[in-house]
Amino acid sequence: MNVSELQRQIEVTRHDLDETLEALHAKVSPGLRLRAAWDATQTTSLSAVRSGVGWAISHPFAVLGIAATLVFGVCFRSGLRRPR
Repeated sequence: MNVSELQRQIEVTRHDLDETLEALHAKVSPGLRLRAAWDATQTTSLSAVRSGVGWAISHPFAVLGIAATLVFGVCFRSGLRRPR
């Protein structure tokens, strides 16, 4: 193996090490980890909201029943309390 081949191998190794270090930095960086967690939370939340809206659209009477129960519960609960 001659000197130019060794230099080429050294450059390839350096390049590989640089890529590895960048990948490790991305995995352990608090800011990048926080961003990834935030993105996952937004995706999951959006999916849950879409699912809930879809359910509400397909079950309008159930939604009305739940809303009526909540309204009556709040109204009657506050009416039962007397100031002391």
